[in-house]
Amino acid sequence: MIQRNTPELWVRDIEEAIGFYKQKLGFQLDARMPEDESKPVEWAMVANDNASFMFQHRDEEKQTDGVAFYLFVDGIDATIEEIRSRGVALEGPVDQFYGYREATVTDPSGYKLVFTAPVPGTPSASA
Repeated sequence: MIQRNTPELWVRDIEEAIGFYKQKLGFQLDARMPEDESKPVEWAMVANDNASFMFQHRDEEKQTDGVAFYLFVDGIDATIEEIRSRGVALEGPVDQFYGYREATVTDPSGYKLVFTAPVPGTPSASA
């Protein structure tokens, strides 16, 4: 049985990715390699409750279109306000036809993060 899914994102600047996810989205640094902080980081993982992302350094251009990561949250409106209070520009929120309220953030590497939760009073809210 699968317990957790952690995508690895290829990024040009791991320190920038770590900073964005920590400072702007409330994640914590879970691990980094090498562990010696005097050496440049080559791989890292950040986590926030049950959501986590790994970052791997890659210099080549990446195609990030066509990929979106959905982060299901409790209290979508409070989450949106918290992220905005950290100076992050969000698209939305939008109440989707399928009963979810969503707001989208694009990280420094171009990956789309969609914060989502059921709209109260819709069939999705009781699912």
